[in-house]
Parts: sequence; structure tokens; C-alpha cells
Amino acid sequence: MAAPDGRRIQRLLARFVGLGYLGYLAVSAPEFGRAAELVSAWWTPTVLFLTFLPGLALLVASFRAVLRTMHLLAVSAAGGYLTSNVLWLIAWNGTRVEDLRSNWLVIFSGLAGLSAALVLRATWAVGIQVVASILSSLTNQLGLISTRPTAVRVIYESVWATAFSCVFVVAVLIAVRTARTLDETRDLVQHESAAAAARAARDHERARFDALVHDQVLATLLEAHRAPHEPSTSRHARTALAELDALNGDPMREGEVGAIAVVARIRSVCTEIDDQSTVVPTVTQTAMAQMFPVSAVAVVGAATGEALRNSVRHAGPDAQRTISVMVDIDRLVVRITDFGRGFGADDLGGGRLGIALSITARMDSLPGGRSAVYSRRGSGTTVELEWNR
Repeated sequence: MAAPDGRRIQRLLARFVGLGYLGYLAVSAPEFGRAAELVSAWWTPTVLFLTFLPGLALLVASFRAVLRTMHLLAVSAAGGYLTSNVLWLIAWNGTRVEDLRSNWLVIFSGLAGLSAALVLRATWAVGIQVVASILSSLTNQLGLISTRPTAVRVIYESVWATAFSCVFVVAVLIAVRTARTLDETRDLVQHESAAAAARAARDHERARFDALVHDQVLATLLEAHRAPHEPSTSRHARTALAELDALNGDPMREGEVGAIAVVARIRSVCTEIDDQSTVVPTVTQTAMAQMFPVSAVAVVGAATGEALRNSVRHAGPDAQRTISVMVDIDRLVVRITDFGRGFGADDLGGGRLGIALSITARMDSLPGGRSAVYSRRGSGTTVELEWNR
């Protein structure tokens, strides 16, 4: 899995600083011998260990190590540079030379601030850069022969080194802050997305439960009230219990079925509710070789069952019902038609458990799904359900 973009930026910055240590090691190497006459023999190997070893390790760690390891190495490199300058004051034997530099550490004082900027706050990073510039200027000027006062030379060189180096330190600080903000924003977006998905899942489950209560439980209770001893009542009760048990499963089961199985599913739903209804299937030749998602078939089947149940309940005892099922390539259409009482627009309630929830909302929640209800008092009702891939 790829690392977050912000962390990648921090790695690139650490690699840039590590390459700086590698480059300045090559530039400073020729001066190691000349500095030996000014300091004790132990100083050069000690400084190589304190300053360059953490910096080079930072370069290597930027490719694979965790950020915490890189942060530790960056702090070690900055602290090692400051310590090396202090040790120069201890190791200096008082000798002075006529040269550009008496301490080659002054060449790369800016790397101390850059290392600190990778990890520490802006005030600390800039403070370390100021101290590094002053210490390196002090050690450098103490070992040089000059007619100008040492204090003047140290102040001039310190100001120049600080001003020059802080430009790069501030740039790294801004880049690190941007990288962290990028990761924080990404984490926040992921958290909000997960929370939104969880809310959507809860709403979906609540809608499923509401639809099931209306489609099966209430329908069974009404059936039991009207005809408690009819065989269809016990059949409805068993179906309702099975649907309640299925709530623990995955509502959008994966898998696909063929066109014949689609028709069989719709026919089964209709037979369970009203075995007197006529199911008229039409399967085109092109659809015979096609597979249909189980989730879409299940939603259309449930909406079909609710439409038929409404017809049985409200169309009248003598109403005839026909369910046409048309399976075409990438398309499924079911029409439930009765020649019963019908209803007008005023008869549709605004509650959340009627046609609006069990048919319209259910089909709207299905990608590619739609529904339509056509009815008029005395002229029957037609419910049209359609799914397109």
C-alpha cells in the first residue's frame, strides 16, 4: 500500500538533507588534514561520528525506515553539529592560520537548521540554526589570523550565515507543515467518509426493516385478523419469519442468476401472495444467455410482492390480476395490473410505510431502478417496475 502523500513529502525532504551531508562530506574531506594542526587528534574522528554518521543514516533511512526513525536521526544530526563545534573549542590548541577557514564545519552550518526543521517546531529550528551559525563562526574566526577584532568578524559572519541559511530552513518548515496538513486532511476526509458510509448503512438497514415490517409483518397480522384459519395465513407467517431471520445476512447478496431464474423468482413471490394471479413471462432470445445480479432481482421481487399484496388488499374480492414479466438484455420490467377499484391521488397517504417506501423508495434505491403507479377510481391499477443495467 502506498504511503500517504504527506509522508512521502517528508521522506523526500529527509532525503534532500541526507544528500546534503553526503555532498558536504566530499567537499570537506580535503580539509581534514589541514585542520589537524589546530586541534587534538581525537577531534576529527569524533566529529565525523557525531555529524556525518547521523546525516548519512538519515539519507539511507529516507528510503525505507519509519518516520520516527528518521526524526531521531534528524535530531541527532542537528545536535551532533552543535556538539562538534563546542568540542572544537576544547580540542583547539591555540594555533592560528592564514586561510579562509580554520574549522571546516563552517561550510555547512545550514544543515543543522535543516535537520531540525524536519522534526522540531519553527522556533526551535530557527533557534538551532542561529546557534549553529554563531558557534561555527566563532570556532572559524578564533583559528584565523586577522587584523580585525575577533568579535567584529564573528558577528559579521554569524549574521551573514544566519540570514542565508534561514531562507532554506523556513522553506523546509513550510514544506513539512504542508505535508502534515495534507495527511491530516486526508485522514479527516477518510474519517468523514467512513462516518457517512456508516450513516448510510444504518439508514439503509432502517429502511429495509421498515419495508419488511410493512410488507410481511403487518400484512400477516391483517391476514390473520381477517382469516385466522386460512392456509395462506400460516404461509404468510412463515415467510415473514424467514424474512426477519434474513435481516442478519447481507442485504445485497453477491452473485448472478440467469433469465429463467429471474422469472422463477418473480413467479414464486407472486404465488406466495396470490396463487390466483396470472403470471405472463416474456424472455427475449438475447436475454437467455445473460446473467442478472441477485441484488437487483431481489429488490424488484420485493417491490412486486408489495404491489401484488396491495392489490389483493384493496382492489376488491372480484378483481383479476395479471403480472407480466419481461426479461430483455440488460433490462427487467414487471407490470402488476388489476381491474379492481383503483384509487385517486388523494388516496395516497404521506406516511413512510406505504407505496412510497415499499415500492417507490425501494426501486429508487436500486441503481438503474425506477417505478411508476397508474390508477384511477373504478378503472383498476397498474404498477410498473423497471431495472436497467
